[in-house]
Amino acid sequence: MDRSDMRAVVKEAVHETLTTMGFDVKEPLESQRDMAALREVRLLASDPEFQRDLAHLRQWRKTMENVKSKGVLGAAGLMVLGGAAAILYAFKVKLLGL
Repeated sequence: MDRSDMRAVVKEAVHETLTTMGFDVKEPLESQRDMAALREVRLLASDPEFQRDLAHLRQWRKTMENVKSKGVLGAAGLMVLGGAAAILYAFKVKLLGL
């Protein structure tokens, strides 16, 4: 096997390996940008301040979901109570003839 054949085999193997790993060998600059973005995300995710911010956002989201569910429950309760009051008022009017 001569040197050019060996280079072609190595080039194909590297190309196949990088493609398997998810790198676009036809667009190396795009892959470099992706790796830089991943590096930034890794650094950001390991920042304790950012982790506290995410924990605060999670707590805020859960609180808002809780408020929403309690609000729907409260509205349904008011409708049931209003309906019961209307029925009682109708009976009172019917029985007492007010």
